[in-house]
Amino acid sequence: MKPNQIKYFNKILDLLLNHIFIFISILICIIIYIFYLFYKPNIIAYLGIINNLKSVYQDIIVGIILMLISLLVDFMLSQPKRIKKIKTKLKVKVYNKLFYLSQKNTNFFNVFITRFYTYNRKIFPEQNKVSSQVIKYLESPKQRADKCFWIEGCSYSGKTASIMHVFRDLISNNDYESLFQKLDGKIYYFDIGRDDFELKKFMDWYNVGKFNNGVIIIDNMHKLSFDNFNNEILTMLNIKKYFGLVFLIRSPNDCISENIKIDRMNTIMDNYGRRIKLPPLRLDNNRFGNDLETVFSLTSQYSSKNTNIILLHFASLYSYNTYYDLTKQITRFLKNEVNSTDFKTCFMLILIYSLFTGSFNYKFLIRLNSEINKNYLCTLISDLVNIGFLSTSPNEKEYYYLNEEVAKFYFKYGFKDKDLKRITKNEFYKLYKYYYNKNRVLSFLYSILGAPESQNSHELFNKIAININFKNLYLQMDYLLNIESNYFPQYYKELGILCDRIGNLKKARTFFMKLNLKEDIEAYYRLLQIDHSFYKEKDNMYNTNKKHFDVYINVLSKYWDIHMKMHMGIFDFESLYDLSLFCSRYYEEILDHNYYDGLHLMRRIYFDCFRFYYLRGILNTNKLSYICDNSFNLKSILKTNLHEFECYYKKFAIGLQLGYDVLFNCRIRGILINEDEYNLFYNQYIDEHNYKSLHSWENICINAINILNQSLNEMEDIADKTAIFVKYHLMLIKLCLEEKNYEEFNSFLLEYKNFAETENIIEYQIYAILFKIKLNLIQFFSIQNIASQNDYERNYLKEVIENNFVEMENTLNTCTYLNSYEYIRVKIYKILFTYFIKKDSKAMKKKLLEIKHEAKSKHYNRELVIIKFIEKRNFSLSVDNIRTLIKFYPIVPQ
Repeated sequence: MKPNQIKYFNKILDLLLNHIFIFISILICIIIYIFYLFYKPNIIAYLGIINNLKSVYQDIIVGIILMLISLLVDFMLSQPKRIKKIKTKLKVKVYNKLFYLSQKNTNFFNVFITRFYTYNRKIFPEQNKVSSQVIKYLESPKQRADKCFWIEGCSYSGKTASIMHVFRDLISNNDYESLFQKLDGKIYYFDIGRDDFELKKFMDWYNVGKFNNGVIIIDNMHKLSFDNFNNEILTMLNIKKYFGLVFLIRSPNDCISENIKIDRMNTIMDNYGRRIKLPPLRLDNNRFGNDLETVFSLTSQYSSKNTNIILLHFASLYSYNTYYDLTKQITRFLKNEVNSTDFKTCFMLILIYSLFTGSFNYKFLIRLNSEINKNYLCTLISDLVNIGFLSTSPNEKEYYYLNEEVAKFYFKYGFKDKDLKRITKNEFYKLYKYYYNKNRVLSFLYSILGAPESQNSHELFNKIAININFKNLYLQMDYLLNIESNYFPQYYKELGILCDRIGNLKKARTFFMKLNLKEDIEAYYRLLQIDHSFYKEKDNMYNTNKKHFDVYINVLSKYWDIHMKMHMGIFDFESLYDLSLFCSRYYEEILDHNYYDGLHLMRRIYFDCFRFYYLRGILNTNKLSYICDNSFNLKSILKTNLHEFECYYKKFAIGLQLGYDVLFNCRIRGILINEDEYNLFYNQYIDEHNYKSLHSWENICINAINILNQSLNEMEDIADKTAIFVKYHLMLIKLCLEEKNYEEFNSFLLEYKNFAETENIIEYQIYAILFKIKLNLIQFFSIQNIASQNDYERNYLKEVIENNFVEMENTLNTCTYLNSYEYIRVKIYKILFTYFIKKDSKAMKKKLLEIKHEAKSKHYNRELVIIKFIEKRNFSLSVDNIRTLIKFYPIVPQ
């Protein structure tokens, strides 16, 4: 049959099927009557009660009996559920025979839904609701702008089953004939969790239009890394090359840890298409009958975080009474009471192959286990499908589905059996080797129990940890290592890295501290990155003082020495700049060591050059231009390899340069930007394209805020954790413009304080107090507040500020290192505040001269400019002078 004949398919098949039962009934009557004619004497003799009646009465009675038999058969065949089931099965078989047989492409994924999913589990009302919503949405002309569905739910909530209902209804219901005709067989199903899925190949096919005018279903979306979700999936949504798009995904809270990434995923799902949340499936006594008590009693013996999933799965097994022996075997497996070696081995292999993918290819399983009882395995798989333990794949006969959480539950108890433990480790090793060049994530996971002592296992981690769903990988590792806890110490480093990347710094710190930091210098610096207080342990780490031949380790060591000096108020700009030039020359060796970490180390070094420039208050655009020219090679490397480079550049090189230096020069030094400086740095980022627009300090603030807002939005789009620091800078610059409403700033202060307390990093807490001091000082010196506040309000705010200074001094004293720059900044604010209260010029002069001596020795040029500003006024400042200094003396977080 040709594709354009599809519109006749349903009508013709329904016509035949709707009348076939009449023909069957008539045929049965004819067959029975012919049978009666041939065997009339025997039948009458059998029915002895009519043996003495006349022939005509015998025929009438037998006729009535035949009619009753015919009516009974007709009644049995005409049951609505039975008819629907038979019709659907026949349609699926005919449809696939006619349309799909020639479309299988062995060079690509077997993506076509060739069998429209054979249901072997109970159907829940929630799934039918989703099915009807999706079909109505797809066939409605009004909804064609998006045609995108997000079906969201927890594990085992019926996401996959729901969407497969769509295609069951599509083929069996004539009401959807027009949609059935439009699709013309173009239905594509992809499971990201499958061992053979390749995102790059899928996107290549998508971009060349292979799926035009079809419906694409993407299952297990939550297994993508956030970067792939944010970049590749957004490409699909913005470049629509499909008729319909359906994503099946776990709730963001279940698949990632960082709040900013969760918020970003929720935003994307809300903005593109329709979002349907499936509630968790619940156990129902009426649905599962008396066996439910047995299910509870069995499951309660074992601990599981996903109890509801396991209970529901158990309940579904016990609803198949005809396979009672098999369910008993499964129960005995949990209790380690199975006698059949074939069952134990085959069942455990099914679990092993489904453990991380939720599916397995039985032909592949047999290929790697040639000694297995193949007939027994095939029979077991068939029986497990019949009871709903396994599901058939929607697009390939050799693939079967098994929920990962269910597989993990059974695997955990099977692993307690000594024979199965031996089989498992052997099988894990084979799979680790098999996937080594095919699927590195799976290869690494199988290596944990299969080859934990192999260096390849740790090398694999370094390769996959660049772009992976960090939370998912951590949970998989944690599961395996809790089963075989002896292997935990070998993976402390990897677990620490993952905890760091999912934002669980407390747990990351715990894992790194369990390592021998004297032997593992890289682990020490990872710990230092999380908690700077460990810098005091550096002298005890003899490897940190030893010369290393590894370029990456050398650069890492030098960078952290420079970086930690920065936190002590020593801005060794020259050494950092030299290190950036070194990275420009030796970037290949740095990236060869560890691509992800090497790239981000060079990113830190490059942008810290700008940060040191602000902190030192160099205020020399010629020097900044020289830095940019000589670092051009490093900039090109980062821009090419780091997709977030531009938003970092807008933050450090443009927004903060405007908000800290150009603004400071304008308001404190009285120096305006010239045309050359404008064209060199800002022209392409500012809409006015006129350097004189930056001669107004208000315009400088507005442009700095706009650029930092762009950077903030771009960082939030990629869920970069440092986005909150961009917001911190943005709010500080915004404070320069505000004179009335401070609610926005108080709200941000609360947000930042919560962040600082959650991260439990002392430097972040100091920045929160510093922001609070500046905010309160600006309010205290506000023209409007001075004019409108009464004495009680002024005294109250004065006490609050005094307490802020005490809080800051106490917090600084808790640091494990002396931060001289932070002390100086706080002293300057305090001196200005105290002068306003006491009007004591001599006291201010004495304290400022002490600061001046230290500022000169440590190259704190901005602070020297502040002191010069005060000296010019003979240490006698007006309220307007104080307000100007407090507003435009920037806080540059170290």
